[in-house]
Amino acid sequence: MRGQTIEMYVDTGSSVNVISMDIWNCMRRQGEQLKSPINQVFAYGQTTPLKIVGEIEITARYGKKTTKCTFSVTDKHYPSLLGDEACETLDIVKFHQGVYQLSSTQTTRKSIEQLTTEYESIFTGLGKLNDYQAKIELIEGAKIGHQIIRRIPHHVRQKVETEIERLMTMGVIEAVPDPTDPNLVLNPLRPVVKKDGSTRLCLAAMKLNTIVKKPKCLFPLVDDMINEMSDFHRASELDFNEAFQQIKLDMDSRNLTAFATESGTYRFTRLIYGISIAAEHVAPKSLSLKTIREATQSDETLLRVIAATANNRWTKDITQYDKIKAELAVVGGIILRESRIVIPSRLRKQVLDIAHEGHQGIVKTKALIRSKVWWPGIDAQIEERIADCIQCQTQAQTERSQPL
Repeated sequence: MRGQTIEMYVDTGSSVNVISMDIWNCMRRQGEQLKSPINQVFAYGQTTPLKIVGEIEITARYGKKTTKCTFSVTDKHYPSLLGDEACETLDIVKFHQGVYQLSSTQTTRKSIEQLTTEYESIFTGLGKLNDYQAKIELIEGAKIGHQIIRRIPHHVRQKVETEIERLMTMGVIEAVPDPTDPNLVLNPLRPVVKKDGSTRLCLAAMKLNTIVKKPKCLFPLVDDMINEMSDFHRASELDFNEAFQQIKLDMDSRNLTAFATESGTYRFTRLIYGISIAAEHVAPKSLSLKTIREATQSDETLLRVIAATANNRWTKDITQYDKIKAELAVVGGIILRESRIVIPSRLRKQVLDIAHEGHQGIVKTKALIRSKVWWPGIDAQIEERIADCIQCQTQAQTERSQPL
């Protein structure tokens, strides 16, 4: 700039360019004055603005590229900083906005049909996560104690047997080889009739969950994932349908998932609904960053929040975000509240669906969601969702003895 080489930090999260008074004095022309500052400038995570003595427009050059940049001049010796617009204009960084998708032309449809026919075994039946097995570990010395096993009500027995046959065909459950095995844990079975009339078999594993070791998982932050994706040229989405059942249980864990009906004794071979560690093993089912970013860019409220984080102008319609503005940051078009992703309104139901699959009740579902995502009113929505879930309410009921 003006014949001088200035070392600067590249900050694609900044909407302003900053130089110190020392740097300005080195390149200042005789009689040149700074313009009065228009906007306030805040350091990341701070609520008190920096003291800006003025602004100046200077032509900056990097390589063969030049551009006019407006710099905010600080009164202290802060490091010089180049914001996102200048970085992109000078080709210091490149932002790839386009994502190429397979168009549904006649040619591509034919190609897809050929692929699904040639590799039919891949596209039919239940998928499986390769080279991975979930293990249910128990707290040392803990015993599950006696459990009351209820008989299946007559009006759903046929549906339960039909579902057992289906799951055995898919390899999700198997007959217990030795029902007298002392290591076998027999759990109450809760058949849940879904809206479409089908039946889901869930274990009422309240007692088992009290002695299961809970894994301490460190999930990657959005910043880490975005950095890892910086050199990617292609991306695809994974439809993790029936996510729990795509993860195999190791052999020792299967005996912990046994249940009995009038037709026999069975155990699960795949991860199941009702086990407290299930959600931790299904972390890959999280929404893709691309999906969250696109939903954020079409969410009018979140767009106003993004603008407010840049110019610190918080309007009444985003008061709920204004209260926590010191915790907010925008990374790659996604809003973070500290390390948690702020979910756009149209994806919130989907997030609740993912977190709710384990049917763990209000406390555990809240803990799971709160550790990863946030939006205004999230607690009330979780409570409403759990209150409407028959299985969650059944799991929470106190067991009663069967009549003689």
